[in-house]
Amino acid sequence: MPLIDRSVFLLIFTVLALALSVHHGFVPLPLGTLSASDISTRFLSLTLIALAIERAVEIYIANRFSNDPDDCPATLRHRKRRAAATASLVMSLAICVLGVRVLAQLAPPTGLTALQQQGFHLVDIILTALLLSGGADGMHQLLNRAIGERRRG
Repeated sequence: MPLIDRSVFLLIFTVLALALSVHHGFVPLPLGTLSASDISTRFLSLTLIALAIERAVEIYIANRFSNDPDDCPATLRHRKRRAAATASLVMSLAICVLGVRVLAQLAPPTGLTALQQQGFHLVDIILTALLLSGGADGMHQLLNRAIGERRRG
């Protein structure tokens, strides 16, 4: 049994985030208007980066694991998946630290307090790394949803 329930943790986290924003006088992030072509153009570059990461991970996995007949196929498959996920996340984080970001393209953090900008960049790095490590297919699905919602709305 966990020491603290997940819903209690989320409630505490939300209250602390609200208290932090009130205490530091956070200002709202100005969101610009984006067309479907703006979104697709910006996500195309991210999709190409995700494809490059996928290919690099494939090469890494092919070179790291040999086809030893003594290995259990299920265990080997599990080890390959785990190594691929780790390698993909590490490569994605490295690319994000170098400056590739999603949120900053969609909503530039102008006019925010210093603490807000630091938090924005941290969340942007984490979000972008997770998106890139998810692969090009995930990016494609996200892009289709975003464009579909924009066309309906």
